[in-house]
Amino acid sequence: MHTAEVVENEEKLRHSTAYRITESPKKQVVMTVICHAFGWWYSYSMLSVFPDLLSLSFFAPFLLRLALGVVFFDFGRHTLGKGRGQHGALFEALGLKQGGEYVTPLGVIEIVVSLMLIAGLYTQLAALFTLSFSLAGYYLKGRHGTHIEHRRHLFFLTAIISLSLLLSGAGALAFDLPL
Repeated sequence: MHTAEVVENEEKLRHSTAYRITESPKKQVVMTVICHAFGWWYSYSMLSVFPDLLSLSFFAPFLLRLALGVVFFDFGRHTLGKGRGQHGALFEALGLKQGGEYVTPLGVIEIVVSLMLIAGLYTQLAALFTLSFSLAGYYLKGRHGTHIEHRRHLFFLTAIISLSLLLSGAGALAFDLPL
């Protein structure tokens, strides 16, 4: 910048509101205290309430895996048990002839995937399956709600947990190891 431009910018600064507020030493002290107080608030109030627990964050995917595995085990048990007729009717409503033939493979897949999640074996693959099942269940509950016992929000939650496991991996206590 040329000297004339610097002088002109300083003149503009002197006439600005920010400069007039901090013109007097007393006001400068007040502004400094406010800035430091805000800086303290921003720096210290944004920290975790329990920072020691963050060292255990590697166990969070394990808990999600366990919860999703238990839910899908229950889905599979229900599919193979008293929900066999409902699921057969759902497959027939979708246009598949003899819908009862598809119920047993679906229930077995749900149980196998749930055991994979609980053990932490091929977790991301299992999470991809549960994400697919959850999204399909969410969609089908809206279209064929009478054939599906569970509510839509359960499918939504299992889809979110599945997506989280797909992105984060197995976590602690698993056969899968992060690279």
